[in-house]
Amino acid sequence: MKRLTSVILMMILFASIVGCSNKNINEDAAEFLEQTDGIEDTTNPTTVETSEVNENSGSDNAELGNITEEDKENEDNEENDVSQTTIRIGIPEGMEVLSALSLLRESENDDVEFEIIKRSKVFSANDLSDEYNVLILPTHTAAALYNRTTEFKLIGTSVWSSAHLVTNSDITSWMEMKGESISLMGQGQPTDIILRSLLVKNSLEPDQDITLNYISDAKALQSSVTKNTKLAVLSEPQLSTVLGRSQKVEVVYNLSEEWSAEIGGLYGVPQISVLVSDELIENHPVLLDLITRRMFESTHWYSEEAKEVVTFAESLNIGVNRNLIRRQLETLDINFVPVGENREMYDVYFNTLNDYSKRLIGGSVPDEGFYFIPPRRP
Repeated sequence: MKRLTSVILMMILFASIVGCSNKNINEDAAEFLEQTDGIEDTTNPTTVETSEVNENSGSDNAELGNITEEDKENEDNEENDVSQTTIRIGIPEGMEVLSALSLLRESENDDVEFEIIKRSKVFSANDLSDEYNVLILPTHTAAALYNRTTEFKLIGTSVWSSAHLVTNSDITSWMEMKGESISLMGQGQPTDIILRSLLVKNSLEPDQDITLNYISDAKALQSSVTKNTKLAVLSEPQLSTVLGRSQKVEVVYNLSEEWSAEIGGLYGVPQISVLVSDELIENHPVLLDLITRRMFESTHWYSEEAKEVVTFAESLNIGVNRNLIRRQLETLDINFVPVGENREMYDVYFNTLNDYSKRLIGGSVPDEGFYFIPPRRP
């Protein structure tokens, strides 16, 4: 079994990609909580200074020949950086897992661990950095966490919202929705807020020109779409399930794309993001480089080795069958984008949420201390 040290050194010397793991996640993990309410209690965020990341830590230009004493010393330092630290990943069950499969493959190494966690644990634990140095969370939950404790920094987003407005009628535009009702889940949650924002931008006043019908049960929502509900907002995995069952249901709008077009953004609504601990940023740049590389690789792996990806995802026992995993991976917009490539978008997103519900993001829009720009794209 390869250890993470070997992986790092091979990455530095050859920029290679490691093999797949068959390690299973705890089968008794708590049910994935799709709807979260943010938190009430907040603290004043403070900026934590981070040390500069060594830009040469992931260099693809190292050569085997003519290794100098300085090269050997650097490699020894990198090996120590790896061998003395375990990557401990906290990740809720569901889309978060699917967005990080390439990173989770590292679990075949003794120095990488990951755990399915309850979302409530994010807000109840006194010191998450003692348990995890990587968290993959809904972006608004990440902001709320930062407003409670500044021990983690956002380095990028891996999933862009899968929310789609669908219909089983002949409605094809926003204006044709006037006087109708839209069914959806999660009142006061990000998807609800983004939908309301888009309705206003398209001259429709929510709760006046159009009724928003909130349904708490996912199966009930799915069933209503295939029967008597004209319009509904569906996210994964409900979207793939309904489209797979009914040929009558069609997508009217991808809400993420519509919102991106309205704000002039490049990538859409940032749904799932990656956080790393201050301790990892400051003391282990090689491990940070590995994390960002693996997140980048996930996107390419999904498109080039789809069957292998589905098989690996199925082996994690995340409570979703093989066919639904495959459909979700085809539908989800999984594309890791580091903070530096889309920084202004986060401010627009958090301000949009904050205008409707301050508690959803922990009381305030995160300050600059929330962001860390990781090493350049490999």
